[in-house]
Amino acid sequence: MGGGPDKPGGSGETALGPDDDALRLSESRFRNAFEHSAIGIALVSPEGKWLRANRRLCATIGYTEAELMGMTFQDVTHPADLDTDLDFVRQMLAGEIESYEMEKRYRHKDGRIIWVLLAVSLVWDAQGAPLHFISQIQDITERKEIEARLRDNAELLARSQEIAHVGSWQLDAATQALTWSDEIYRIVGRDPLEGPTTLERFWDFVHPDDRDRMRAAFEDSLRDGVDCFEFEYRIIRQATCEVRHVAAQCRHERDAEGRVSRSVGIVQDVTDRKRIEAYLQAVPALLALLSDRDLAVHDVLQRTACILKEQTGLDAVGIRIREGDDYPYVGSEGFSDDFLRAEGSLIARAHDGGVCRNPDGTPRLECTCGLVISGRADRSHPLFTRRGSCFANNAIAPADLPASGDPRLNPRNRCIHEGHASVALVPIRYGDQTLGLLHLAGRAPGSFPAPVVPLVENLASSLGAALARHQSEEARERSEIRFNSLFDNHAAVMLVVEPKTGAIVDANPAAAAFYGWSQAEMRRMRIQDINLLDDASIKEEMANADARQRTYFEFRHRRADGSVRDVAVFSSSLSEAGGPVLYSVVHDITESKRAEAEREKLQAQFIQAQKMETVGRLAGGVAHDYNNMLGIIIGYGQLVLDELKEGDPLHADVKEILAAADRSAALTRQLLAFSRKQTLQPEVIDLNELVRNIERMLCRLIGEDIALTLALSDEVSFVYADPGQIEQVIMNLAVNARDAMSAGGRITIETVGGDADQAYADRHASMRPGPYVRLSVTDTGAGIDPDTLLHIFEPFYTTKAQGKGTGLGLATVYGIVQQSGGSIDVRSEPGRGTTVDVHLPQTLERPQQAAPKPAAAGRTSRGEHILVVEDEAGLRELMGQMLTHMKYRVTLAANGGEALLLVEEKGLFPDLLLTDMVMPNMDGNELIQRLRRHIPDLKALIMSGYTDGRIVVQANTPFIRKPVSADALTAKIREVLTSDDA
Repeated sequence: MGGGPDKPGGSGETALGPDDDALRLSESRFRNAFEHSAIGIALVSPEGKWLRANRRLCATIGYTEAELMGMTFQDVTHPADLDTDLDFVRQMLAGEIESYEMEKRYRHKDGRIIWVLLAVSLVWDAQGAPLHFISQIQDITERKEIEARLRDNAELLARSQEIAHVGSWQLDAATQALTWSDEIYRIVGRDPLEGPTTLERFWDFVHPDDRDRMRAAFEDSLRDGVDCFEFEYRIIRQATCEVRHVAAQCRHERDAEGRVSRSVGIVQDVTDRKRIEAYLQAVPALLALLSDRDLAVHDVLQRTACILKEQTGLDAVGIRIREGDDYPYVGSEGFSDDFLRAEGSLIARAHDGGVCRNPDGTPRLECTCGLVISGRADRSHPLFTRRGSCFANNAIAPADLPASGDPRLNPRNRCIHEGHASVALVPIRYGDQTLGLLHLAGRAPGSFPAPVVPLVENLASSLGAALARHQSEEARERSEIRFNSLFDNHAAVMLVVEPKTGAIVDANPAAAAFYGWSQAEMRRMRIQDINLLDDASIKEEMANADARQRTYFEFRHRRADGSVRDVAVFSSSLSEAGGPVLYSVVHDITESKRAEAEREKLQAQFIQAQKMETVGRLAGGVAHDYNNMLGIIIGYGQLVLDELKEGDPLHADVKEILAAADRSAALTRQLLAFSRKQTLQPEVIDLNELVRNIERMLCRLIGEDIALTLALSDEVSFVYADPGQIEQVIMNLAVNARDAMSAGGRITIETVGGDADQAYADRHASMRPGPYVRLSVTDTGAGIDPDTLLHIFEPFYTTKAQGKGTGLGLATVYGIVQQSGGSIDVRSEPGRGTTVDVHLPQTLERPQQAAPKPAAAGRTSRGEHILVVEDEAGLRELMGQMLTHMKYRVTLAANGGEALLLVEEKGLFPDLLLTDMVMPNMDGNELIQRLRRHIPDLKALIMSGYTDGRIVVQANTPFIRKPVSADALTAKIREVLTSDDA
């Protein structure tokens, strides 16, 4: 509320004039403005009673004006805000403040909480007594809800502020204590643990050349009553003496007497921006230099080096130009004469002084300079760009380069040895010819932020164009040809714009190719015809560029075909005969924007993968324990059944118990497969042969109304996996495909070889880049909607009718593929069928010939001695009973250590080791190896239904899967005992 003109003790009495009609007109206007205001307005008595309330206020809090007249503002104010509100009222009635604003909450008539922005002023009568409050009430509930959502993202926001290098500060005017946020500590290179500083101490961080100017500007703002101002200056990190550029904003807060009580503000590290601007600001001078018709090539290159060094603040700039087979420095600034003499030639020399040559006969060039010039750089390496340039922002640190280019091993790269932390090596090309090299070096790290890279490369392209023109044109024409070639032959999109009207003065061929209009058409257009901003905003941005207040912009531009592209525009203002013009370089950044969207998509995939991993851990843990319990149930059930005769009333009941246990075991195996905790017996298999072997079974499985087609590649299709598990994958996918085609259709199983690149591997945590075999199962069924696709691999999720499925089929497939080191993708649209792609790592090994299986040996014991090692006590005792019942001699051990003690210390000499795979401290594989040191011919049988993901059964080791029945166990034991190669 803004205060009235009359305060206690004031002389604000106003006498009514004789014109009563004017008074009535004024009152009518007031009432009209009061009732139709876009925000709530109320008149409230000094005691807090509502006197008047307009329509907007009534709509905001849900009460009619008549209802409010019988209430006070305290009745609808949230209790948590009431004390603050009443304190402001007290201060106003005491004449301490004229008005106040606050955010507070009202209780709506329907019980909702409404947030409002309240502005209150007090009207006094002619005698100086309080008459009534005028309250202006704006509903800010929606804004507060947005703020709440923003607070939920506080951690992300804090990270973003760190990335943006923006910090906040406040200065207590009374104590001169200066408080910084953590980001400012990072900017100035000071440890936050050192605690607050003072204003006087702060000046030590400011660059000496800026210190007096900064101090004067700050003190002037305090003295002149300027509450808000901005400025840029440099700071020095005292530990490293590194100079950083910062942009600061300051706001002074004043007390009732107008004295500054506190100053607050923000500081942003704009060093990278300054570096970018430095290159952009150098462009006009360089363009003018390259257009100078009177300068020789050497002068152009030397002045280019000087301008770059002066404008960018780098310590040294060198330009190598091809002379015959070598590339000496032709222009340089900042490099010492010793350096230029030592590094002038790049040709490698033998011990006898002869020229070392490449296989094609060309001279071999040394140093990373030679690597870039020759085009032999690995452009996928982080230090190299797609255009073959090298940018190192911390070259003094150990560089991740091949030995031939590593500065620690190579005697060249002297600029790094001399302490240049930032090094850029950019080839100067024209067409398909490499004319030279642009060499930039600075002792400060980080001199080449990402946006600078294309600027420097474009500059090198410009140099290449200029050099080519100088070498091919007559001296009197070279200025015009140089500039025209620079503009017309530049790969970058370039526009020349008249800043006052937006008229496109010129457009280079790259611009015509990019936008789709001819150059002649573009010269008749205005920038407003392609920029999607409104005219006023475009005019404002052109004015900023013309005044050199800004040089970098991001816009959305329309092309001739109607498509819209995101662009980054670098504009420089130049003076020509007809007046100032803007030279603009336009970069298409649409793909980078799309990449950002792709990163968000990958984040969503990562969250989904985390959810699947969490569910998998839970399922695996439950299934492991459940498996052991099922083993006990099945084992004791079998013992009981063996004691019952066929006619016994309990015989059928026990068989039902065992059947239910078997079904539960199958369910457990599916859970273990999904959670990737299943014990695998991988081997090299031919995927094509495996598919052919189960073709007949698949035909019976899917039925006669569905056709099965095999499209198997002629290429190598060897993979390293558990063949039984891969068969289960194919059958589960076939069953799912069958269920999607109730009216019949076709299933196609395809295999094809290929390579998974890094991008694909990044999207699938279980994969690594390399050769893969893709197995695809395609149906012509109903397809899957996008929402369902998000959940199809989750356990117990099914779209089938009640009793038609467990929801574990695809979950099992997912777990098997992931545990086999592969990946799985699903492509489907409703009504267009479904394709499931399984990628399995390809191996160059060949499948081994399967050994003939021995004949069944039966269950008869010959009195052999079996050492049983099982960490689950109940299961261990059960196996002891089962094997004793079968007339075997049995010794039990609870773990690998106990088994070793029995053999090594007690002299136990068993005929067979029956051991669990996953046990504490020592797994089954390790136990077998340890025991065979004492009993080389010891036969072993591993049992397991669960693995921790690291353990697989070793090749040629007999294995039986838990839970196991007495018949299966004893049969397997006889098979192992009677085999020759166990």
